[in-house]
Amino acid sequence: MKIKILFSITFVILFLFGIVFGFFYFLFTIPTNIIPFVAAGIGFVVSRIYEYTKENKSRLYDKKREVYLKIIRPWKNVLIMGKDAKVEMSSEFTQEQKEAGLDLILYGNDDVIKQYGQLRNAGSEVSPDLYLVKFAKLLKGMRKDLGYTFSSLNAKDILEVFINFTDEEKTKYTKIKI
Repeated sequence: MKIKILFSITFVILFLFGIVFGFFYFLFTIPTNIIPFVAAGIGFVVSRIYEYTKENKSRLYDKKREVYLKIIRPWKNVLIMGKDAKVEMSSEFTQEQKEAGLDLILYGNDDVIKQYGQLRNAGSEVSPDLYLVKFAKLLKGMRKDLGYTFSSLNAKDILEVFINFTDEEKTKYTKIKI
């Protein structure tokens, strides 16, 4: 096994050395009046690759946003009812969750998929507070996946968008790290 790894590393180093050597050989043997055209061609190709990558990333983020909204949609009644909500697993609710889950598996981040699974499988015996915290974790994971990586939001900050807390509840939810 170690011999295969050593052979692979040696091959990669020799390959990279060959590419660098070929580039410099080409650079020093090319006529000087052609160099601007070669540089322009390289710049054009690099800019097209960059634009293509950026466009694909943008399309992926748009699709993720759409899927994440689909994930949140079945939970809107829970959010509207707030901390006194009781999660009822009606057949329509479960069906919407399953459909959204399929899209999530294709486009979602690993952490978001795990958090969504934990939220769905929490069970009916779980307190509404725990459901809200799990939902806040899911929302923070979605935000992180969509580019808000340096977020300092806690459970209270996220849930305050939907729920009016008493001072005691604010203190309780502020202490919860998500």
